[in-house]
Amino acid sequence: KEFGSSSNNVFLNVDKGFPTKCTCGSDVTIYTSQSNDNPGRLYFRCSVSRKPGHLFKWVEDVMYEEVMDLKQNRRESEVEVNELMGEILNVKEEVQQCKSELRNIKIKNMVVLVLCLCVLAIVIIYHIMFQKVDRNTLVFGKK
Repeated sequence: KEFGSSSNNVFLNVDKGFPTKCTCGSDVTIYTSQSNDNPGRLYFRCSVSRKPGHLFKWVEDVMYEEVMDLKQNRRESEVEVNELMGEILNVKEEVQQCKSELRNIKIKNMVVLVLCLCVLAIVIIYHIMFQKVDRNTLVFGKK
């Protein structure tokens, strides 16, 4: 059989996707098949050896593996995006709750402030009207 025949392939197909190195550590080169069974068909092969145990891989197999990996990555990305969208919705709900709590705290603080001012006004009015204090003492701090 001529090298590059699709039947009885004894060459090692290692990793998925585009190969960069053979198992022997040599670079991989792309070739065009000259066989009668696969004329013009592209393949990757160890640039050092055609012997069994060295890399041989058809380009369309590599492309198929790459497409399948991309499809899997896309599915995984879609799952991650959906999870992140759910987290975003949870964060938005928490932000709305925080805004509502902040509004309530501001209202309570305003009520407390108004009450404190009213008590202070009552104390001052009481001292002015019912205590025998010289007005100069209140205003100027003198006796």
